[in-house]
Amino acid sequence: MVKEKICEAILEAIRERAKEAFDKSQNVVPVKTGNLKRSGECKEIENGSNITYSAEYASNIERGVEDHIEVVNGFYRKDGSYVKSHTKRVSAKQGRKYIENSLKDAFNNLNSSLEYSLKRRFKKVI
Repeated sequence: MVKEKICEAILEAIRERAKEAFDKSQNVVPVKTGNLKRSGECKEIENGSNITYSAEYASNIERGVEDHIEVVNGFYRKDGSYVKSHTKRVSAKQGRKYIENSLKDAFNNLNSSLEYSLKRRFKKVI
């Protein structure tokens, strides 16, 4: 019984911090079209929570990219002219760390969340 209450308290504290981290990340995620922000999700899983941003480029924005060559497929411009397939050099970009920094900030308060959760379950001062 005691072990279960402790496990529940830990899980609750972790989920609470993850929700806070997600909310913080939503406030600082870079927004150009809104697609990246809309792709964010905080989902409870068996042993905690999972924060994801599913936009194809989310990892590049979070972690950054090194200098590289990118292949651009042929396409039609708005004026109807065609641009052949080609390569282009992409300069390094530093990651924005909108998830990492939000997680660090939120989990700095894990001890107080855990203490509160334990007090609620055991109704005693820790």
